[in-house]
This record gives sequence, structure tokens and C-alpha cells, in this order.
Amino acid sequence: MEHNINLNIHYTAPAQIWDKIGKVYSQMPYWDKNANFIF
Repeated sequence: MEHNINLNIHYTAPAQIWDKIGKVYSQMPYWDKNANFIF
């Protein structure tokens, strides 16, 4: 089963928002802990 998650945050959002986004995504059950994602 595939899950697509979209928080609909514009790419110009300030750094403090991107930090929160990273925390939200990393807590999702299908988060790939081995991937090197940059927010």
C-alpha cells in the first residue's frame, strides 16, 4: 500500500516552519529513517 502525504506548505516558508515540517514527517509511520532528507 502506498501513502502520499502533502502538507501543502509553500517552499518560501521560513526556516522555523520547515523545522516543524521535518518533525511532523519524521513521526509518520512510513518515514524512511535511513534517508537523508533536507527540509
